Amino acid sequence: MLTVAKTSKKKSDLLESFGVVAAATVALWLLATAFVRPSWAVRLDIGDGSGTVGDTVIVGITTTNLTGLNVYSYELKVTWTSTRASVVGAPEEGTLTSPWGAVTFNAGSGQVKVVAAGETPLAGSGTLINLKFALGPSSGSTTLTFADFIFNEGAPNDTITNGSLNVAARPTITITPNSGQVLVGDSLLFSTTGGTAPYTYTSSDPTVADFRGNAYLKGVSPGSVYATARDQNGITDVTDGPIYVRAIRLTAGTAAGRPGDTVVVPMTITDPTAFDIKSAEFSVTYNEAQLTALGTIDGGTVAEAAGWLASAAGVTSGQIKVSMAGAAGLASAGTLVYLEFLIDPVASSTSSTLTVTGGLFSETYAPIQVNGSVAITAFPTLTVSPNIATIVAGDNLQFTVAGGATLPLTWGVTDTARASIDGSGKLTALQAGTTRVFVIDHAGGTDTTGVISICHLRVIAPADTIPYNFPRPVPISPDRSLTGLGIYGWELVLTYDAAKVAVTGVTTDGTASSSWGMPVTNNATAGKLVMAHAGMAPLSGNLPLVIVSFKGLLPGVKTTSSLAITKVLFNEGNPCALFSNGSLYVTGIADGQAPRLHLEQNAPNPFFDSTTIPFALDDHGDVRLDVYSAGGAVVKTLETGSREAGVWYFAVWDGTNDGGERVASGVYFCRLKAGGVQLTRKMVLLR
Repeated sequence: MLTVAKTSKKKSDLLESFGVVAAATVALWLLATAFVRPSWAVRLDIGDGSGTVGDTVIVGITTTNLTGLNVYSYELKVTWTSTRASVVGAPEEGTLTSPWGAVTFNAGSGQVKVVAAGETPLAGSGTLINLKFALGPSSGSTTLTFADFIFNEGAPNDTITNGSLNVAARPTITITPNSGQVLVGDSLLFSTTGGTAPYTYTSSDPTVADFRGNAYLKGVSPGSVYATARDQNGITDVTDGPIYVRAIRLTAGTAAGRPGDTVVVPMTITDPTAFDIKSAEFSVTYNEAQLTALGTIDGGTVAEAAGWLASAAGVTSGQIKVSMAGAAGLASAGTLVYLEFLIDPVASSTSSTLTVTGGLFSETYAPIQVNGSVAITAFPTLTVSPNIATIVAGDNLQFTVAGGATLPLTWGVTDTARASIDGSGKLTALQAGTTRVFVIDHAGGTDTTGVISICHLRVIAPADTIPYNFPRPVPISPDRSLTGLGIYGWELVLTYDAAKVAVTGVTTDGTASSSWGMPVTNNATAGKLVMAHAGMAPLSGNLPLVIVSFKGLLPGVKTTSSLAITKVLFNEGNPCALFSNGSLYVTGIADGQAPRLHLEQNAPNPFFDSTTIPFALDDHGDVRLDVYSAGGAVVKTLETGSREAGVWYFAVWDGTNDGGERVASGVYFCRLKAGGVQLTRKMVLLR
């Protein structure tokens, strides 16, 4: 049942005039007009606010006309980003709410709830209530959002519009340096960024350090202060750490050296006279992989001049700790003590830092500590070439060095009995064995080669000429006498071009191996001749080891075949031997064009004691083989008499005349005569 608590007289008369039915209709209309909200609404707006972190701003909540709407109370709730601001009040002065007096507000993180009520209805339009915000702590923008709003118990209706806060960051300045040290009497320069110039600077204790109207903080007495910078707008910044004012500066000096050098580093101090310094202690740390502390030196120091006792040094891993004292105070600035270090012999190029730590003077004054260094210049990395080699006694081998060596160079060998080397790096092999070559440059850089092997002899395959289809002997010879080498057996492998030449025979006639008979041979593989030989008596002399006959295979074709020694082995590898390869030039001359006489060059040539002279005839007949001096006189007749055709003979001249006397060194000629034809070869005898 609906009841109207209060109606007007005019409305009662109307009920009486229209009767009960009409009265009931009018009652329903009155009830509707009393409790149903009007079709239009009140509009509420939250304003916008802006400021800087730390500012306080007022943001008003405004309303359209409330007159006649019987507003006796309202409640509201506004929210925002909590880090942008906080509500510190809801002032009603000058607002539509002011007749009701102070409102009730409850502020939380990022929200506020306001409750207001009064005995008289609100009237008019304008600011309903103000919200007072303290901006910060962070900058940025945020929306002021109506989370809830209600008039009375829900009437009149309302339409709401949110607002905003824009919070700017507070201007800041930054003072530099943020901490530091300054010597009494010295100044430390400060600077400031941000804010608005000019800047002013102040010290927390001017008796210790003072700016005195500029940006230079001057040390007055030992102690510590904080520095403050202020810009034109009053914005300030204070150093985070203290500025220490020190009585003394202790500086580790510098030194330089090479690996293995001993260097001395001075430890210097500023003027100590105002502080009556009678003792000192400090430590220096270093990289022990590069340096080793050896101790201290007191000579020529201000401590020695003041009559102080000898300094005491304690060396531990990577650190040297120095303590010193005397009865009199130090009287001047200068070197307090010297530190002695050994540079590691294998140190690389670097600058090794010396870090000063834990200083204290007169058990009172901590110094400003300045680090030092030792500059290490490593020796150049030298590389000697060749690094390894195998040569024969009597050979020369040139060595060179790379890597930026500093001249002059000193060359040497580890075994002077095996080889010698001159100042240019030219090595001369003296006797079989092994040695190494080393070099030292002027800066001390060095390098040593691997093993340089020196063999006893070299076996030589010659460069020779071979006719087509006519065998020609090719001697395989040692380059020196075999006497005394104790050779009781040898193996030899020759290779050649089987398409161009062919082996026709192997002989030891006229060779150093002749007393052993004929060698074992194997020519089954085309282009390869394997030979082995042994005997009961050692080989001697410098005659060929063996003579191999070859003939050309290509008629009318001039070509060259390789002639290579691929293996030479004496006994079981001792004496050691190297080899030199040769070649066979094939003339291509046909059978009918071959000469009637064949006189090969003697081998060896030059020779020291004996040499072999191969010869052959195309036709059976008498021959004569003589040795002549350079003046044309007959020295010795080697061969006379009848000889078979197509057979190679090997005459040996032992360097004597027909009387058996040794002839002098020099040039000689061997001459072969047969059937009115003669051939001559030049020979060189060396004693």
